[in-house]
Amino acid sequence: MFDRAGTRLAGLAALHGRASGGRGRLHTVRDFDTLGTYHTWAAARPRLAADAPTVLTPRGAHVHVFLRGGDEVRLPMPDGSGELRASSRCYTLLPPSLHPGGGRYRWQYGPPLAVSDFPVVRLADTGLLAGVSASVTVAVRPRRQTRPKPVHPTAPSPPDGMCPPDMTMQDGVRGLDDLPSGTVEAVLQTLPRRAGEREYRLLYLARSLLDLAPDAPAAYWVAAVRYWWKRAAPVIGTPEWGATWRAFNRAWGRCDVPVSASRPLALMTGAAAAAGGGPADRLRAACQAITGAAPDGRFHLSCRTAGQVAGVSKTAAAGLLAGLMEARFLDLVTPGTRGAGSRRAAVYRLDRAPLVAFKQP
Repeated sequence: MFDRAGTRLAGLAALHGRASGGRGRLHTVRDFDTLGTYHTWAAARPRLAADAPTVLTPRGAHVHVFLRGGDEVRLPMPDGSGELRASSRCYTLLPPSLHPGGGRYRWQYGPPLAVSDFPVVRLADTGLLAGVSASVTVAVRPRRQTRPKPVHPTAPSPPDGMCPPDMTMQDGVRGLDDLPSGTVEAVLQTLPRRAGEREYRLLYLARSLLDLAPDAPAAYWVAAVRYWWKRAAPVIGTPEWGATWRAFNRAWGRCDVPVSASRPLALMTGAAAAAGGGPADRLRAACQAITGAAPDGRFHLSCRTAGQVAGVSKTAAAGLLAGLMEARFLDLVTPGTRGAGSRRAAVYRLDRAPLVAFKQP
C-alpha cells in the first residue's frame, strides 16, 4: 500500500478483524459520521462508552472494541450514520493522523495503555447496530480453511499443594492472551524486580487474585501462576517451577485480605466518598488522604485505582491525573511502566507540599 504511486504518508492506521484481534476476537471499529449519533449511542451505553478507546475525528467518532468470535464483516449503516468495520480488509486512521479533508484525529480520553484496555464484548450487547433491520445484507468474508490443529488433552488441575507438571503452552497451559483482563493485570503488576522478592510478590499476587475469585482453590490459578513464573524466572533466586508453585500455595493459604480491602485503598475510598463533588474533587481528596499516611509523602497510584476511587474508567482517570498535575496539585515523582512485560504504578506527591511527618501507630 505504501509503495503505490501517489501515496502520501500522513499518519497511522490499524487493520481490523483478525489481523489485529487474535484468538477468537475481531478488532472492530464503529465509525460514527457525526458526534450527534455518537452521543446518542453513548447515552444509551454509558459504561461501554467510558471503557472503549474512542477517537474523535474531524466529523464524528471511532469506537474501538474487540468482538468475541463470529465472522468478519463490513456493514454500512442504512441511515448513512457510518459503518461497522470488523474485517481485515478495512482499516481506520489513528491519532495523530491528519484527515485528508483537514483536521487531526485525537483520543477522547487519552490513548489506551494496553490491549486489556479494549473491552471484549458480544455485538448484540454493544448497541452499535441500533436501527439496523434484520433485512440488511451483511457482507461476510468467509474464513480461510486451515488444516485442523492436533488437540492436546488439558492436564487436570492438581490438588492444592501439589506441583503441577512442567507443562508447555501446547500441553494445556493458557497463554497471557487467553487469561481474563483482571488476571492479566494481577500477573503484570506483581512481578518481582530483583532476587529475594518472590515470596512477597507472590503474596501480593494471591491478594490480587483473591479479589477475583475468593472461594477458588489454589489449583484454579495454575495458568496465572505459571505465566507469572515464566516472566519472573530471570530475576528470582530460585527459578524452579515447583518452588514457585509451593510458595504460591503458602501465600494463598494465609492471605485473607484482598488488595481491594487494603488500608491505603480503604483510606482513599473513604476520603473520596466524604468529599463528594465531581470525579476530580473525589480524586483530589483521595490523594490528600493517602499523602498523610505515606511515610515520606509519596504514594503509588495507578490509573485503574484512581478510576476506582473517583468513580470513572481508568482512561478517564488518566485524564484527571494529568489535569491535577497541570494544575500543580500533583507532582509526578516516578512514571509508571505500562508495557506488556510488567506494570508499575506511578509515584506521586502533592506538588510543592512539605513532607508530612508520619508516626507508626
